[in-house]
Amino acid sequence: MNNKVRLIGGYTLLFIESILLCLLVLCLIFNRTFLNKEYVLNKIKKADSYSTLFNSIKTEMSYYTEQSGFEDDILDDTFTLDEVTTEFNKLVNSIYDNTQVEIDSSNFKERLNKKIDDFIEKNNFKIVDESEIKGFVDKLSEIYENKIKLSGISNYVKSIINNFKSKINNYILIFSIAIVVLTAIDIFVFKRKELSVLFFFLTFVIIAVNLNIRSVIDFKHLFVYNQTVTDPVNLIVDDIFGIILWISVISFIVGIILSIIEKDEKNKK
Repeated sequence: MNNKVRLIGGYTLLFIESILLCLLVLCLIFNRTFLNKEYVLNKIKKADSYSTLFNSIKTEMSYYTEQSGFEDDILDDTFTLDEVTTEFNKLVNSIYDNTQVEIDSSNFKERLNKKIDDFIEKNNFKIVDESEIKGFVDKLSEIYENKIKLSGISNYVKSIINNFKSKINNYILIFSIAIVVLTAIDIFVFKRKELSVLFFFLTFVIIAVNLNIRSVIDFKHLFVYNQTVTDPVNLIVDDIFGIILWISVISFIVGIILSIIEKDEKNKK
């Protein structure tokens, strides 16, 4: 094999290896972040998404209470932050465990009906249309359930996450084997032993991909569906880019160390 073919073939393999290594790193990162239920729950808690969701439910309900002629305080104590937290965690668990979920609004209905009865008694209403009251309670219960269930988007998210979860380990295995095989070809066929170049290539690929993604997506103003979802997603995205930045720095440092070692070995020869 002449030197020109060896040089071109060697660098081509290194470039492919660096891309595969980059993909492997991304798979490992996603496996520990977006695809990790405990990690996501932690970010939801850190972003205080439960309070955001609680306030969002109450705000949307208040539009209907005002239109129906009830006082603002009729929603007070009809549902609690702890209940919203429990129900939303049920939803997240169902997404990652690939199970069905039913949001329990029975306590809310019971308390709201009691509030309405007290309101009617307090204002001495004699004639009450029960069907309108039932429709009002059902509407607010629907808001309660749909807000927590993210209005059906949860099924779409569940499909995506479980599709990736079922394949991610296969991707990791395939990329790992491919890297080992290509590295072996590089060493034994093209007689290249400068592994430092691989890490320099990896650093270049990571930086190039990072800059390209950031040029397309404005992560500082990222908005995903609603604020309840957006806040933890932003925290996760920040984490991922932070990890990628550290990996690129470590990769560059490893490349420098290996290049020094390789240079010393050549000098000894």
